[in-house]
Amino acid sequence: MSTVQVDTINESTTGSGVTIDGVLIKDGQVDGVDVSTLSVDTNGLVLINKTTVSAQNYATVDNVFSSTYSSYKIKVNLVASALDTIRMRFRTGGASGADHTGTAIYSYNYSYLVLGASGGKTHLGASTDNYWQLGSGFAGNTGFGVELYSPFEDKNTLGDWHLTGSQSGTDYYYDGAGLVSDTTSLTGFGFYLSTSSNTLTGEILTYGYSEG
Repeated sequence: MSTVQVDTINESTTGSGVTIDGVLIKDGQVDGVDVSTLSVDTNGLVLINKTTVSAQNYATVDNVFSSTYSSYKIKVNLVASALDTIRMRFRTGGASGADHTGTAIYSYNYSYLVLGASGGKTHLGASTDNYWQLGSGFAGNTGFGVELYSPFEDKNTLGDWHLTGSQSGTDYYYDGAGLVSDTTSLTGFGFYLSTSSNTLTGEILTYGYSEG
């Protein structure tokens, strides 16, 4: 026969499992690997949201942080309409979304290096009411990743980021970190340019880190 069609295959010898074409299936494991929790929702990075941004000054992503995950990764590929500074702000309220602000609750510091040249890092930092500044400015396309820790929990929200972009014909690499000092449960975020007439276009991907 070319096909075996049955509902159940049981091991003949107790504790030996069943070998199929050299692969041992035994006690919920395949070749000794536990596959009982394998799914798109319980292993590694889980895509929570994909947001397409089209000529917006302030691109918001709401209702993505929850009790399901403690840590998150945000991957961003955006194009700015003009040379400008990019900032990140958090939001509350779930799907309805409202900016999270307060007196000097955001603090950040970042450094940057010129790509293709030797030289030391330049550092900039501040405490603000409503944003982390991710870099001192860029034009055209930029790609960056932000790692977030405990935004939804009753804790400080922590983050770090890496950004690559160009301004005035020079290419830069940025790295930075930030903290939100109050313990408000945050549910979303947004990226915006400091000049309201300038816009962003591109894509924002939000992932949760599975703890399974």
